[in-house]
Amino acid sequence: MTPYQKIARQLADAFTTSTRASGEEYHKLRDDAPEWTKAVPVNAHDAVDGRLPCDWLYRLAANAADWAAGFGEAEAARDAVCEFADDSTDVYTNALYLWAASPANRALCDRAAEEFGGGPATIDTAAVETFFRSGQYLAAELVARAVIDAIADATPEE
Repeated sequence: MTPYQKIARQLADAFTTSTRASGEEYHKLRDDAPEWTKAVPVNAHDAVDGRLPCDWLYRLAANAADWAAGFGEAEAARDAVCEFADDSTDVYTNALYLWAASPANRALCDRAAEEFGGGPATIDTAAVETFFRSGQYLAAELVARAVIDAIADATPEE
C-alpha cells in the first residue's frame, strides 16, 4: 500500500453512515475522525458552491475518498476523475429530478452548461435529463478533485 493509499483509506474510514430520527440515512465524519479529515467535507462543499451541510455532497465526498483509495498516487486518481464523475450521476429519472428540485443544484446545472457547452440557452428542453446530469457530473468532479487534493496534501513526502 502506497503512502497515498494509506491516507486515502484513513479518510474513507473517517466517514460513517448514521440515521436520523426520521429514519433517513446520511453520511458524516466519525466523532473520532483524525483532525485533518474535518476540513475535507468543508473543502468539498466549497469546491462546488459553498453550501453547508448538504447530505448529497457528504455522500459524494465519502464515495470519492473510498474511490481514491484504489489509486497508488494522486496523479493517477486525477487522471481518472471523469470515471468517478460518470459513475456518480443518477441513472434513475426520479432520483435525478428529486436532486434537481433544489435551486442550488439547478444552479450547478447552469454552471455545468456554461463549462461544457455554451450555456443553458443552448440546451434543448428535450434534453433536460442531460442538463441535470451535467450538474451532477460537475459537482462529482469538483468534489473528487477536492478530496484527491486533501489526500495528497496529507500524504507525507517519500
